[in-house]
Amino acid sequence: MDVKASELKVTKVSRSLSSESFIRLVPRQARSQARLAAIVDATGAVLERGGMEQLSMAAVAAEAGISPASIYDYFSDTTTMLGYFVSSQLEVHAELLGPFLDRQVEFDQVADVVHTCVRSFVDRLRVVPGLGRAMAAMSTDPRLVAVYVANSRRLGEMFHSFLVPHFPPDRYPDLPERCLLGVHLAGPLARLAIAIDDAEADRLIRTYLTVFLAPAIDPSAART
Repeated sequence: MDVKASELKVTKVSRSLSSESFIRLVPRQARSQARLAAIVDATGAVLERGGMEQLSMAAVAAEAGISPASIYDYFSDTTTMLGYFVSSQLEVHAELLGPFLDRQVEFDQVADVVHTCVRSFVDRLRVVPGLGRAMAAMSTDPRLVAVYVANSRRLGEMFHSFLVPHFPPDRYPDLPERCLLGVHLAGPLARLAIAIDDAEADRLIRTYLTVFLAPAIDPSAART
């Protein structure tokens, strides 16, 4: 089986409490949902153009073509607006990976699947305006750090479920920690990867996998 990033498609997008915890009003009607989507897109556009220094409720309102009061219907400040922007994007990515990691693959395909998943996150940072800059700013506020940690735990559990048939707990008791750490460090890796050329980024990802997924890189270390 040839594993390709193009196989990763969002089939359903859900919103967990990690994003909804940042929002004052969860939109139920189509008009409100469209307005929130416009705010999210405008947040990314402002970040992409001017970084955190330019992010403000007024700037996002102007970008979205709505009044600042409309933004305050949903968010209390720029931190909650940024938190929703990042967490909702991370949730979309988790939904994207879910069906992909649910598949059963042969052992010799494991490293390629994980590489594709990491690469898809790098690609997401490249195509979603402002996401890379927003994630770089997450360490400045405990509420945003909590979002990143929660996402790492969620994805870590998904990778653990995918890997455990090949790496049984009796031989790899640290697999849950390896998955959590590997996923959490994928964020800084991705931010570096989008700043360098594609070939170097690919080599960097594969080097990262030798640490995160050493048994898959060295088949002699895995189940025989």
